[in-house]
Amino acid sequence: MLYFFTILFIFLILYVLRKMRIKKSIVWFVLGLQALFSIGYYILPVFFRERTQLLLVNDYELAELVLMALLFFFFLVVGVVFCESSKINRRPLTFPRLDSFVYRNLYKFFWLGFILWIMYFLNNNLTTYISGGIEAYQEQESVFSGLLGALSSICISIIAYSLSISIKLKSKKVALMIVLSIFILFLLLSTAQRLFLLTPLFTFIGALFLTDQKRKSFRIILISVLILIISSPLLVFLRQSQENEKFILNPTNQFSSKNVFEDGFNSLLDRSDLYFVMYNLKKYFDHPNYDFNHFQYYGSVFESFIPQVFLSSKSQVLSDNGRLDGEISVLAWDQIVGNGIGSLTSFGAISAYRQGGWLWLIFNGLFTGFLYYFFCMYFSRGGTIAQILFLSVFTSISIQQVPPSLMYFIVYIKPILQITILLFFLTMFFPKKKSLKY
Repeated sequence: MLYFFTILFIFLILYVLRKMRIKKSIVWFVLGLQALFSIGYYILPVFFRERTQLLLVNDYELAELVLMALLFFFFLVVGVVFCESSKINRRPLTFPRLDSFVYRNLYKFFWLGFILWIMYFLNNNLTTYISGGIEAYQEQESVFSGLLGALSSICISIIAYSLSISIKLKSKKVALMIVLSIFILFLLLSTAQRLFLLTPLFTFIGALFLTDQKRKSFRIILISVLILIISSPLLVFLRQSQENEKFILNPTNQFSSKNVFEDGFNSLLDRSDLYFVMYNLKKYFDHPNYDFNHFQYYGSVFESFIPQVFLSSKSQVLSDNGRLDGEISVLAWDQIVGNGIGSLTSFGAISAYRQGGWLWLIFNGLFTGFLYYFFCMYFSRGGTIAQILFLSVFTSISIQQVPPSLMYFIVYIKPILQITILLFFLTMFFPKKKSLKY
């Protein structure tokens, strides 16, 4: 059954990738990226099991985990297909006056985004790996750093969008903009975290797609995957050097440049830790004494939408006990490592299973698919500001979790929903601009 489910997963991946190529709509583009990353997360670890820690998991248990990931992704795709076939047309999000102003001044906004991001980088030189864990990281982060951090994703999306428009219009300023963007990538290498490095790359890929440069976006996907394979073992090595201890899930413990692609492939196989985390969490959730607090969990998500000024004390978002250790990635660390506070990768399937077992996993995937479709269509087809806001969460909803569960998706898009509400009020007082010249 293990290889049967895995082969079914491969067919699903191929179906999504084909849709991504044929449809050329943003929602299928996002799902296509998830399908692409699913190969590394869910397929390769099964066929190269002997080179991973999954030998500790028997065939039946591993088949359950593959089925769990397969069902969640399948019903997410079903949700998108259903919405697409229903031909529900939603008016895209536009702010005509603000859109005109931002578009006319994209180059200035590029510089503003670049300067703010550099300030963010210089004021946030800590990561959870070198600060002693999540709690220590949060305690050492200042209010100013937190504000810059909140703006950092918007800054990256502004930079990526401005660059893609400049390339499309063949602007004379594009060379300088490319140099500055590459400079950001080199700075991000020092963080030793793959997601940090991939975020600007895939945000730019999304920007190219949104600005009708789809062929370029597909080409850069291949380049980005190559960069990931080459840089992955180096980033793991740098991260372990920062930790100064052996990594708990046994990834490559040394870096060698003799065979870059073999090192890169081995580093990708280390993503089998996702199955290992799912295995341990499923055992914990299946225990008769485990009791999931639904009210606290869902309440924390809706509570997070309330501004701090109206609610000074909030429970930890996406936690079933109101504390940090109730969030699933931190819970995974506690179950597997049990030393201090940290986090381990936990994606949508196991998160949905935690909330209601196999049946809710199916409905959670379906509802997530509905939300994916409406969110992508509403923002990606909108004006300049809507597209920039969409790009600010593009990496989160496409490759950060593959894929995220319903509540995690809502939390990812929460900041731009709040910004959208604020912008609705701003447009009432903003002077009208007619021209859209760049």
